[in-house]
Amino acid sequence: MLGDEKMIIDVNPQTITGIAQTIANAYGEVEEAARILTSITEHNNWNCKERDAINDYTRSNAQEILKISEKSGNFANVMKVVAENFTTDEKNISEMFTSVESIIASMLTIQPIGSGTTTSNIPEGVMPINKSIGAGDINLSSVIDLASMKL
Repeated sequence: MLGDEKMIIDVNPQTITGIAQTIANAYGEVEEAARILTSITEHNNWNCKERDAINDYTRSNAQEILKISEKSGNFANVMKVVAENFTTDEKNISEMFTSVESIIASMLTIQPIGSGTTTSNIPEGVMPINKSIGAGDINLSSVIDLASMKL
C-alpha cells in the first residue's frame, strides 16, 4: 500500500557526485553551442528569396539555445548542491555513529565503585555507580539522551 513503506535512501554520494559532474560537462557543451549559435549574424547580402526566413531561424535558434543554456545551468547548479549535500550528510551521519559508538564503548567500560573507594571527588547530588552494566542494560535512546546532557 502506498505510503505505508518506510523510505530508505541507499545512494552512494560518489555516484551522485559523478552524475553532477556529467551534467556539468553536458552544460559546458550546451554553453559552447550557445556561443556558436549566438555568434552567427544576419547576412543581408544574400541574394536568395529565403534570406528573411533564414535570418528569422537564426535569431530564433539563438534565443532558444540561450533559454536551454540558462535552464541547463540551473539544473547543473542544483545537481552540484545535491551532490554536496549528500556528501556532507553522509559524513555527518558517519561521524554521529562514531560518536555514539564511542559513548557506548566508554559506558561499557565503567567500573563500579567498590567498597573502600572514597567518593569525595564526586559532585554533590551525583550518586556513585554501584552496579555493573552490560550491553543489555543500555538502549540507543538513553545513550543519545546521555550524550546530549550538559554536564
